[in-house]
Amino acid sequence: MQRLSVAEARPFFEHPTQLRGAMLACADDLPEGVEYRACGPVCGAFHRAPWPGAWFAHYGVKPEAWGRLIEPARAVLTDFAHEADATLFIGWTPASNRAAIAFAKRLGFAVTGTLDGGAVICTEMRV
Repeated sequence: MQRLSVAEARPFFEHPTQLRGAMLACADDLPEGVEYRACGPVCGAFHRAPWPGAWFAHYGVKPEAWGRLIEPARAVLTDFAHEADATLFIGWTPASNRAAIAFAKRLGFAVTGTLDGGAVICTEMRV
């Protein structure tokens, strides 16, 4: 597992599909103050939720790894959970991004609701 700076995390978010999923115009828009962790071709981006032990989780993935993501993505979640003493991961995904929602479910996230009249799917995973 590798801790990344925002500059080191940008290549994981450069592909247009990753920008759409992260709701960014370009990879240069990745925010500072976020915890970035990488395992191979997968980068997790974590920021605190306003509840003890809860963190929002986002992913950036290099296209050459598509189809082989579950193991490194789980490693990122597990490593970060232990380091940050996380008890809950939360994900918000545009409903139109079916691949990202399926990916979250394969990781163990459960759909818990929607936002914006169903435009955003809310998922969570207890650690």
